[in-house]
Amino acid sequence: MRLVIILGVFEASFLLLLLISKQVKRASDFWLGMILLLYVLSMGGVWLEIHNMDAGFPRPMLINTAWLWLLLHGPALWFYTKSLTDQNFTLKPVYLFHLLPFFAFLISI
Repeated sequence: MRLVIILGVFEASFLLLLLISKQVKRASDFWLGMILLLYVLSMGGVWLEIHNMDAGFPRPMLINTAWLWLLLHGPALWFYTKSLTDQNFTLKPVYLFHLLPFFAFLISI
């Protein structure tokens, strides 16, 4: 299980580096990069929790660190799809309501 998570982190990191090195970037490339970064943070957090659990919880502050990033996967995918389908995509303040669950859980922690 740990090996699969580590491979996923490195694969998402590699794809993110390829996307960053792309010459001509569009708005959709930025949002795809955000999705890949969220994958890296989510899988990296799970790996840290597994490592912490196997070591006998020497760092208790790492417990339950990965689940919060999962709440950003949906909005990031929506922003990516919106930037692909809309010709002149600009970020409007009303679109930020998609991030409300993330901020609500962030404040409640």
